[in-house]
Amino acid sequence: MSDPRVLLFDADSDLREALAEAFREERIECLVMRSVDELRASLKDGPKPAAVIFCVAPPPELYVEVLRELQGSSQLKDVPVLVTTTFLPTIVPEGMTPFIFPKPFDIALLLGALHLVLLGAVEQAAALAAQARHR
Repeated sequence: MSDPRVLLFDADSDLREALAEAFREERIECLVMRSVDELRASLKDGPKPAAVIFCVAPPPELYVEVLRELQGSSQLKDVPVLVTTTFLPTIVPEGMTPFIFPKPFDIALLLGALHLVLLGAVEQAAALAAQARHR
């Protein structure tokens, strides 16, 4: 069985690279996207990912709209999207995703939630995300 494939988009290049390295150490295949356009192209032309890590960056309204677009696409149907953000978690409309990790966050919590999502343990992953929101 091949390693799970995760798409990673974060506007912060240092955090993006730290997350990518942490994912590689966990044997999670990680495709790093440096822009929303790269993410869209990968979703259009590449195989379906196991999960997406998506950063809501400034301006948040734009990124929330992109998140809405991505979640409405056939390529992301049933693909968990874990959101990182420097904004209050309420910037992401309720019900859009239970996986919101406010920055700064504990990378171990995000990794734990990602592992649970990849195993199909969505409720436990959501509980870890809730824990991250209340730190």
